[in-house]
Amino acid sequence: MSVILDFETLKNLVAPRGELGRSILHIHLGLAIYILLWLATRRSRGPLWALAGVALLEALNETMDLAATWPVLQGWQIRDTQQDVFNTMLWPCVLCGLALWDARRKRGQRSG
Repeated sequence: MSVILDFETLKNLVAPRGELGRSILHIHLGLAIYILLWLATRRSRGPLWALAGVALLEALNETMDLAATWPVLQGWQIRDTQQDVFNTMLWPCVLCGLALWDARRKRGQRSG
């Protein structure tokens, strides 16, 4: 349980206070992690690996958030978790879709 409390303490030091600040942090971190992972992979499946990495890290983050008060979960915690996942994953999903669409379009131009 100490790891979870240490994680929560670190987040409270780094994350801005208030719901809006934390939502913006989720958006920026999701984008930053996606781009870094995509640049690190640079393969044809790079966008998918990067998206999977962001999803894995977000799942770990939300698991730690929920574990901090487990087994008591409030309705607001579930809503916050859903909002955090949406904020974190939206733009990485859009970028991944665009990258895959562009790769498919380029393959079609070469063969046509």
